[in-house]
Amino acid sequence: LCYKLDRRTPRRISLLGQDRVASALTALIPLVAFTVAGLTSPDHSRVPGEALVLALSPSLAVVYALGEEFGWRGYLQDALAGLTSTHRYLIAGVLWWAWHGRFSNPFELTVFLPIVVVSAFLLGRAAEETRSLLVVASMHATIILLTKNGAVSSAYYIAGAVTILGWILIRRFRPALPVQASSTTS
Repeated sequence: LCYKLDRRTPRRISLLGQDRVASALTALIPLVAFTVAGLTSPDHSRVPGEALVLALSPSLAVVYALGEEFGWRGYLQDALAGLTSTHRYLIAGVLWWAWHGRFSNPFELTVFLPIVVVSAFLLGRAAEETRSLLVVASMHATIILLTKNGAVSSAYYIAGAVTILGWILIRRFRPALPVQASSTTS
């Protein structure tokens, strides 16, 4: 919608970015790791249907995160292109924190704000390097899955470690392509 209203902002970040294979692999790793973690977690045996919810939650987290990332990295980051990367990421982080509207207790005001701002820097940098919304959405989804109300099982921590290791291996064996100056439309 923002792009339809503001056609002046060039679109540099697309769904799959510069390297479609690396983007797809980057998204697939947490989906598989967290789905397996959800299905094998002993915590779900107490509540009927919880295994299905835990198995689907990684896919739902990616869909949810992709919706946010279309706005934060897909539009706002490009719209702020005239600013330094530090300013772009800081503005995106503070707006992202305000967007969540979590102001009900001291944790939300003192801990959640730095988590979101640091995440904005990490995701912003990843978006700049890969030009892929799918990459940043899968990273965002991983953050969601690892921080959901503090109720994370040890299987999820293992899935998080496997995910990060997988991303490191992708980065190692499939280095980033040079960033192209032209805007993309896909």
